[in-house]
Amino acid sequence: MNNLKITLLKDVSFEQFKIFLDSLTVEKESWSLDLQGFKNPKDFYDKITYQSFYPCLLILHENKIVSFINGYSRIVRGKRNLVEISFVVKKEYQRNGLGTKMLIELEKILSKTEYYTQMCGKHFKDNIGSHKAFLKAGYSEAVWESDGVVDNMIWKLKDIK
Repeated sequence: MNNLKITLLKDVSFEQFKIFLDSLTVEKESWSLDLQGFKNPKDFYDKITYQSFYPCLLILHENKIVSFINGYSRIVRGKRNLVEISFVVKKEYQRNGLGTKMLIELEKILSKTEYYTQMCGKHFKDNIGSHKAFLKAGYSEAVWESDGVVDNMIWKLKDIK
């Protein structure tokens, strides 16, 4: 895949981000943007682009967003040392290793911070692409304490320090 560029959310306009979100069709069946308490995508974009401790990376192809990953703190046992991740790759770009690439790039950023020691994510049991991306990036399956998550999800976990 040529002409791919990894960049931060703050390096693209909200219009580019909105076009990307609106272009997702079948991908929405297995992924939804976790707005993390924000009212809408514009609020998410405005706040996240100015908060370096919630990194959002994108892959651009010919100046169009084709992949997105973000991480946010998850408090476990009173500590904020775990980052939960959410990522999506546009259907026509799947099966090219972009999900794995995004996971590894985000890990590089987070491992340089003093705060985070682990990354985790979850996916639907039938989402083979996400399953493979997590495994290729070095994650293992994890059992999570009941937190109201539906049974058709699988957790993945990786130590980054």
